[in-house]
Amino acid sequence: TWSNIYHNNLSYSNFSKWFIENENNELRLQREYRNFDLESPSLKSIRIALSKTFELLNFGQYKVISKEFKREGSSKLTTTLVLLNLQTNLEEDINNKSDGEKAIITLIADIAYNLSIAKNFVMDDDFLKSPGVVMIDEIETHLHPKWQREILPILTTIFPNIQFFVATHSPQIVASVPSDCVFVCDNFNVEKVHLKTLGEDTNSLLKFIFEATVRPKPYIELIEQIDSLIDNNAQIEKIQTVINKIIDLYNEDKNISISNLIDDLNIRLSAYKFEKEYEKDR
Repeated sequence: TWSNIYHNNLSYSNFSKWFIENENNELRLQREYRNFDLESPSLKSIRIALSKTFELLNFGQYKVISKEFKREGSSKLTTTLVLLNLQTNLEEDINNKSDGEKAIITLIADIAYNLSIAKNFVMDDDFLKSPGVVMIDEIETHLHPKWQREILPILTTIFPNIQFFVATHSPQIVASVPSDCVFVCDNFNVEKVHLKTLGEDTNSLLKFIFEATVRPKPYIELIEQIDSLIDNNAQIEKIQTVINKIIDLYNEDKNISISNLIDDLNIRLSAYKFEKEYEKDR
């Protein structure tokens, strides 16, 4: 079970220390045998997995290496992990990456390392195709919504024969997999989802899968008032009054609107007016 995602900084720190220590051991072996093509089996497995990860994250062709440097105002050497661009030879400190990107790197390195242990560090071309079971709770933790949409496709591409059991409250995660793979756990009852999930929009999933509202409660209550007034053939002025309340709420945020909520409500009101006038003419 991969539980370290809750302790992202600690998890990455442990991975960093482990990697640096093993790379130092690898370098000693290379010097001892005068063969700089020698690779630590445990590091090799992680390098293979991370290389594929960087490509899928659209980073490009990178390799993780350790690097010593002096902090400003100190004469002491500090070792850190850097990404070496294999095309340009430019280096980037992994610590400059977001917490989410570091969480992905650490997660995949951890799975690859455990696969290599299971195979007794015997590497082959199909190493990443080894079977296994991985359970991850709240996989969206620390991940930007963009990475939430991509994390499961990345994992299943790199480790195609691992069965992942993932708990999530993120519609972004759910939208990245087909409904055959989605189950709802509600009060210890587990039921299969019978609605399409793959590629669906966040609002639809929030409403129908997570049974959550797509807007804050005050908006929902006022919109439901409008629905009720229209259903009960209310006066146009009463509906306009409720719409004005929504406009007041909406205008509390002065920035540029990113939805058509007010326009949609005014269109509904115009359509309602048209129906009323049509009925009057009849």
